[in-house]
Amino acid sequence: MSTELSPAVLTKLQQSSPLTAPQLTTLHQQFLQVTGRRPALAKAEFFKLLSLTASSKLFDRCFQLISPNSDGLDFEHFVLGLLLLSDQAKRDQKIQFCFDLYDMNQNGVISKDELYAITESTLAENGCSLPGPQLQALVDETFRRADTNGDGVISRDEFNRYAASNPNVLIVFITCLRLDSATLGLEK
Repeated sequence: MSTELSPAVLTKLQQSSPLTAPQLTTLHQQFLQVTGRRPALAKAEFFKLLSLTASSKLFDRCFQLISPNSDGLDFEHFVLGLLLLSDQAKRDQKIQFCFDLYDMNQNGVISKDELYAITESTLAENGCSLPGPQLQALVDETFRRADTNGDGVISRDEFNRYAASNPNVLIVFITCLRLDSATLGLEK
């Protein structure tokens, strides 16, 4: 299997990202160094590369969302995932990704248990914790505000409306991931 960056992938990534050909080539070389010239990045390598905790529910879920298969993360999905997790992503992309992050069972809605688990993991990644009753109160208050039809789950539309008026919903991108252009070596 070739380890060269194919012209088709290069063109696709240039069209779908703000990165230049030299930036993508440099990222590809770094990718190959980390993978030992294998075509896919394992989850542990991805976490190590970004200095993340591999045991976190939050980061496990992030990897699951950006990696389309269990064989690891190919270069194209690696770049698109980094951009999505960085300050390069548009707000609506982050809102959609955040919804998918919370929707752990991928049934199209967020349950209280899912919100609790990801919020708990987000706090832990930041060296914080809340006693169970306080965390549950936070989840309950979020549901009171976001579950506008009162059906006990947060739909994608409800989440979009809630996130539009509550920027803290995207706190996972601000405090946990800490991926900015400079950190990723994506500065122009």
